[in-house]
Amino acid sequence: MKKRIEAIILLATVCICILFVGCGFSSNSIDTSYEEWVNSLDLKSKKNLSVENYSEKDGTIQLRIQCKNVYGYRELSEVVDATNLFIDENPGYFGDSDISIIAVSGNRKQLTSLLAFSNKAPDSYVLDQNDALKDLQSGKVETIELYKMDLPEEVYTEDVNLKASVASIYFDYGSGISKESLGILKNIDGLEQVVVFNILDDDIDELCKMIWEYRPGIPVCECDINGEYRTHNP
Repeated sequence: MKKRIEAIILLATVCICILFVGCGFSSNSIDTSYEEWVNSLDLKSKKNLSVENYSEKDGTIQLRIQCKNVYGYRELSEVVDATNLFIDENPGYFGDSDISIIAVSGNRKQLTSLLAFSNKAPDSYVLDQNDALKDLQSGKVETIELYKMDLPEEVYTEDVNLKASVASIYFDYGSGISKESLGILKNIDGLEQVVVFNILDDDIDELCKMIWEYRPGIPVCECDINGEYRTHNP
């Protein structure tokens, strides 16, 4: 009888723990020194995305998010919007920190970066900002870096609207650039410039034409393998 009572108590305890974990735990909880900002993102309410990794190191803040479906990319856009609103309302809060909100795929042991929103001008060559690049001084997350062009199909639907003033793409082996893949550009609201890092050092006239099919008239800033910039206009 005593053993039965102990078993019942143990079972009840396990059930309570499961209930507690199911209601109170969220994979989108973050241990951060920027609590006010993270709280403003309301990540626990985002049911279609998950926080895969978060880090603060040497003036760099990186938030890696995996979107589960098309609604996840909508929620990603909401996270970016909330970040920019927070920056507007709290100038100087982040100091000179580099902020990146990165969409990833895979598992936590091996994550692949798909695209990243950042508050810094795209410059993989770590050069002084060139006049050809849009001058970004607001501190807001205004650039989108497209690491891969073969993005999940749902990113290209009309239901996804991302916001950025500058988009950067990489023209190199395995980049997966095609006319269809560039369709993501039409889903970026407020876009004012496209930066192409020309790793192959090939002519990008055809690439520019494909870009202009989706974003007519937008300037394309090319950075070649020597770190030199030139602007292409239609």
